[in-house]
Amino acid sequence: MTQGAADGLLYCAQVLIPSLFPFMVLSSFVVNSGISAALSRILSPVTVHLFRLPGSAGVTILLSMFCGYPVGARGVRSLLDQRLITQQQAARMLYFTVGAGPAFVVFAVGASLLHNTATGVILLIAQVLSQLTLGFFTRFLCKDRPDTLKQSVPKSRPMPLTNALVTSCGDSTLGILQLCGMVVLFSALLGILQSAGGTSLFEKLLTVCGIHSAAASSVLPILLEVTGGCFAAIKTGAPVALLAFAIGWGGICVHFQIYATLGALKVNRALFTFFRFAQGILCAIFTHLIFLIYTPVQTQPVFSNVSAVVPAFSTTVAGSIALVLLSFCFLFSYQKQQKKGRNI
Repeated sequence: MTQGAADGLLYCAQVLIPSLFPFMVLSSFVVNSGISAALSRILSPVTVHLFRLPGSAGVTILLSMFCGYPVGARGVRSLLDQRLITQQQAARMLYFTVGAGPAFVVFAVGASLLHNTATGVILLIAQVLSQLTLGFFTRFLCKDRPDTLKQSVPKSRPMPLTNALVTSCGDSTLGILQLCGMVVLFSALLGILQSAGGTSLFEKLLTVCGIHSAAASSVLPILLEVTGGCFAAIKTGAPVALLAFAIGWGGICVHFQIYATLGALKVNRALFTFFRFAQGILCAIFTHLIFLIYTPVQTQPVFSNVSAVVPAFSTTVAGSIALVLLSFCFLFSYQKQQKKGRNI
C-alpha cells in the first residue's frame, strides 16, 4: 500500500500537475474572462447542427478535448448552473466530453513515456475522433429542433482579466488537489491488490481467456486509474491499441472525480460507463486505422528491457500530409483565438 501511494504521488508530480494544471487554469480563465462567449458564437452552428446542443455548449466541448478529463464535467456543471442547458442536455454532454488533453497524451505519454511524440499525436487524434463520433451519436437521443437551440449563448458580464486569472488559478488549485488525492488513493488500492495477490489472479484469469500476458498484466491498472494504467501498459510492452483504450476509458478514478463534480446533475451512471467503454474501443480502433496510414519511426517503450535497436518504419505521404494539415489547423485556430482575446 505504501509503495502504491508513493507511486501515485510520483504520477501526480511528474505527469498530472505539469500536464493538467495549466490547462485547468486556461479553461477556467476562458470562461471567467468572457472569451468563451465570443468563441460560443463562432462554434454555435457546429454545436447546434452536429450535436443538437445549444451554442453555449461549444466551448465546453472544445475544452473537454484539449484541457484534460475533469474540465468537461466542470464546464457542463457551469452551463447547467447558469441555466444555459437543460438537465437532459447536460447528461448528453457528459457522455462525450470526457477526454485527456494534449499535454498528457502527446507530451506525458508520447514524448516522456514512449519517447515518441508522433505516437502521442496519433493517440490524441484518435481520442478527438472518438469523442466527435459519440457526440454525433448522442444527437439522436435529442428531440429538440435545431432552431430552438441557436440563441443559447452566454451573455454574462466577464471579470477583469486580473481577477479572472486569480480566480481561475484558485479554482484550478483546488481541482488539481482533489484529482491528485484520488490518484494517490487508487494507486494505494492497486498496491493493496498487488500485495494480496489479487492482480496476479486477475492476470491468470485473463491469460486463460486467451489474452496475451503483456496486456493482461496492465488491464487492472487501466481499469482503475489512467495514469498508472498507461505506465503499466508501456512498461509491459502492451499493444498501442490497449494504451489508446486506456486513454479513451479514463479509469474508474476519473469517473469518480466526474461524479463528484456533477452536484445536483443526475446522470445514468450505467449509461455513462457504457459510453466510457465505447470511447475506449473507438479510440483503439481509430488508433489502429491511423497506424495503417502512418507508422511512427520509433515505438520502443521507455521502460522496455530490450536493448536492441528498434527498426525504423517508412513514413507514408498521406500520413505526412495529415500531420502538416493538423499543424496548420492548430496554428490558425491559435492565432484566431489570440486576436479574439485581445479584442475583449
